Amino acid sequence: MDEYDVGRRIARLRRENTMTQKELARRLNVSVWDVRKWEKGIVYPDLYVLPRLSGVLDASVTDILGFYYISNERAVSEILEMAEEERIRRTKQLKRRTADIMTLELFVAIFILRLCWVLWDNGLFKEEKITVVSLLFSTVLLMGYLLNIGDKIIAMMEDFHKDN
Repeated sequence: MDEYDVGRRIARLRRENTMTQKELARRLNVSVWDVRKWEKGIVYPDLYVLPRLSGVLDASVTDILGFYYISNERAVSEILEMAEEERIRRTKQLKRRTADIMTLELFVAIFILRLCWVLWDNGLFKEEKITVVSLLFSTVLLMGYLLNIGDKIIAMMEDFHKDN
C-alpha cells in the first residue's frame, strides 16, 4: 500500500459520488488542501478522518486503503505503520512550534532586561533598591529561561538526530 494508490482510490470514489474536492473537504470538515494532498499521494488521510471518509464516499475503509488481498495481521500492521508515520510527522511539527514559542519567549525576556537597563540609565527609577531588585529579577528570569531551554534544545537536537 502506498500513498499514491490510496490517493487514486479516494479520487476515483469521490468522482463516482459526483463530488468536487471542495465539497468532500466541506463534508469531512477538512481543508481542500488536505483532500488534494491525499489524492496526489503526498500523505494519507488522518486515522480519525477515515471512518467519516468511508461514510461520505460510501466505501469501506479497507476499500479506500486497498486492503483487498492481504491478511488481517498485515492490514493491522500497515495501519499501525501509518499511525506511527503520522505520530512522527506531528511530533516534528510540534517541536518546530515549540522552538518558535521558545524563541519568542527569549526575545521577551531580553526585552524586559533591556527595558530595565534603559530605565536605569535614564534615571527613571527613583529608589536604587527598586532598580536593583528589578534588574536582578529580570536577570534571574532570563538565566532560568536560558537554562531551561538549553536542556530542551539539547533534547530536541538529540531526538532530531535519532529520527534522521
